Amino acid sequence: MNYHTKSIDETFKLLEATEKGLSTKEAQKREKHFGKNSLPKEKEKTLIRIFLEQFKSPIIYILLIASIVSVMIKEYSDAAFIMAVLFINAIIGTYQEYTARKKADSLKSSVKTYVDLLRDGIKKEFSALMLL
Repeated sequence: MNYHTKSIDETFKLLEATEKGLSTKEAQKREKHFGKNSLPKEKEKTLIRIFLEQFKSPIIYILLIASIVSVMIKEYSDAAFIMAVLFINAIIGTYQEYTARKKADSLKSSVKTYVDLLRDGIKKEFSALMLL
C-alpha cells in the first residue's frame, strides 16, 4: 500500500488508528498478532561453515582442478603447493570474516534506537524493540 499517496484521514482509516495514536490494549493486540517491531536475526554461522564458504569461488574451483591435474600428471609438489595456498587462504578468510562478524555484532548491540509514540493520546519514548 502506498500510504504516502493517501490523505492523513485515509491513512488513519486504513491503519485503524487515530491522531491520538493507539491505545495500549490495541498496541498489545497488534504486537501479539504481528510480533515485535524488529528485524529477524540471521542464523549465526559456525566457524566450519565460514571456512567451507571460503571455497565458493570460481577461481578456487580452477585451482582445485589444477591441483587434481597436477596429481594426475604426478607433479605432487605443485599439487601440494596449490592445496597449501588454498588452505592458508581459507584460514585467513575465515579469520577475517569471523572477526568482522563479531565486531558488527558488538556494534549492533551498542546502538540503541528509541522512538516517540502516542499511546492513549500521551507521547511516550520507547526502545524500538519494545513498542508497548
